[in-house]
Amino acid sequence: FRLQGIAAGAPRVERAAATTLGACAASPRIQLASLDSVLRIASADEQAHDVRLIEADGYRNLGGFTVPAAGEIERRLRVPGLLHLRCETHPGARGWIWVTEHPYAVLTGPDGTFGLGEIPAGHYVLHVWHEAFSSAMQEIDLTAGEARVTDFILQP
Repeated sequence: FRLQGIAAGAPRVERAAATTLGACAASPRIQLASLDSVLRIASADEQAHDVRLIEADGYRNLGGFTVPAAGEIERRLRVPGLLHLRCETHPGARGWIWVTEHPYAVLTGPDGTFGLGEIPAGHYVLHVWHEAFSSAMQEIDLTAGEARVTDFILQP
C-alpha cells in the first residue's frame, strides 16, 4: 500500500533493500526502499546472475549488471516507483521493490491487514498493488486524528 498526494507529515524513514538470488529465486520477493538508498544484491550460490532493473510503470530499462558467483553488488536506487528486478539467467529469480520518497508505504501482513500510522488531515489517493492481481486505488479524505478502515477487492 502507498499513499499519493502527501507532501508533509512524518519524517522520512531510511529503508535499504537487500535481495538474495539463488536456487532460481529472489528473496524477499517484494520489499520497500527509500529513494536514494542502496540496493544490495547477493548471490547465494556458485552461479553468476545477470540482473536487470526495470521501471514497472513504463517498462523503462534502468540497467543490467552481473552479480558474481557467491558475491554481491550494490546499486543506488535513484528512481521512485515500482521497480522489477529480474535475473536474465534464471527466469524464476525475480522480485519487486517499491522505491518511496516518503514513509507512507507499507507491505501488508500475512492476513492482508496494513497500517500507515499518523497521517496528516487531507485528501489522498491510497494505492494497492499485488503482482498477481490488478492494481486498485481509493480516494480518501482524512480529518485530524481520524482512524479509518479501508477494504480493497483485487481482481485477477
